[in-house]
Parts: sequence; C-alpha cells; structure tokens
Amino acid sequence: MTRSVSGELHIPVYYEDTDFSSYVYHANYLNYFDRAREEILGRVKLRDMFAQGQHFVVKEAQIQYHKPARHGDVMVIRTRMEFDAVIVHAHHTVHRQSDDEKLATGHVQIVTVNSRGFPIRFPSDFFAS
Repeated sequence: MTRSVSGELHIPVYYEDTDFSSYVYHANYLNYFDRAREEILGRVKLRDMFAQGQHFVVKEAQIQYHKPARHGDVMVIRTRMEFDAVIVHAHHTVHRQSDDEKLATGHVQIVTVNSRGFPIRFPSDFFAS
C-alpha cells in the first residue's frame, strides 16, 4: 500500500544562497528539497527514527531548472512524498512566492537503511499518532 503526504515550505533567498550572478546556486535546490521533506516528516520523528538506527539515503535525484531564483525572492517549495515498502518518492516544485512562477522541479528517490547500511522497509508506524 502506498501512502502519500504533502506540504509546503517558504524559504527566503539570502545572499549566501547565490552565486556571483545573484541567482540561487544550482546545488542549493537539493538542500531546499531536504528541508521541505524534513518539515513534512517532522524533526522529532526523524530524530527518533535515527536513534533506532534507521536512516535515509538518496538513491537518485533529478532537477529541472525553469527560471532562476534571485537574492531577495521568497521561494515556495511544494512537496508530495509517496511511500512504498522500500523507496520514498519525493516530488518537489519550486515557485516564486510573489508571482507563482515555476522555478524548478525535482524528483528524489530515497531508501531507508539500517545502521549497517542495508535497505529496510520504511517504518510502517511512522505516521501513527
């Protein structure tokens, strides 16, 4: 059975996020995607999962850049995560808050692993209250 969750994260673009052209440095989008997923999953639940020796590793990441984000923009990262037994599929879209212009899209596949680095099933009770 596949479960999905969605969320949205607003991130301002600081000077440190940009390259010499004042555009967001391309690799920073991976960091923004990580933050968006962490907001959806919850820091406490992730910390508990990590304490039990369960971790996430990225299997694959794809990003398409549509328009540049610039210093001073506020980006909206919209994320939908789909969970199957072993792989988590995270679909990200980045928009500029002021005009909802699509800036980037990404798809990240994540695998849950145990403390020895072997793939394991995503914890079935992760979303239990």
